[in-house]
Amino acid sequence: MIALRLGTLPSRHDNEVTLMLDWLQYRKELLGRIGEIGKLSRDTLKGCQTLSVSARSVLARGPAIWTKTRELISLALAVTTRCDGCITGARRRALKHGASREEIAEALGVAVAMNAGAALVYSARVMDAVDQHNGGGSHVQCPSVSLLNT
Repeated sequence: MIALRLGTLPSRHDNEVTLMLDWLQYRKELLGRIGEIGKLSRDTLKGCQTLSVSARSVLARGPAIWTKTRELISLALAVTTRCDGCITGARRRALKHGASREEIAEALGVAVAMNAGAALVYSARVMDAVDQHNGGGSHVQCPSVSLLNT
């Protein structure tokens, strides 16, 4: 049996895991806050729920992608979009559908690689912007770009 305790630094020693966050409590608090938003902006919450239900109904009709795989993808996306609430839901569903720690770690590795790739692409964009600022390159300026310079 693994003992869990909350702490500020994650660690894993034999049968003890120090958690960064109480995810079960976080989920309860998050759902409460989302409920408040739903009361203030019913259409926003309804739209989000419609998207979620729609994605799951596709699975019920005969998935092109297995549920476990979908939830592993959801976990990776939760990382790349930095969505703690998404982590709580996707984690629960991934484990429910049989995802192992190793499979979750592999999906998260893909998220890390995608973020590194995105950082490299946007680094190239920064260098492109620097070159344009320094007068290099032959770029066509769109009217909307000129608004940024005012």
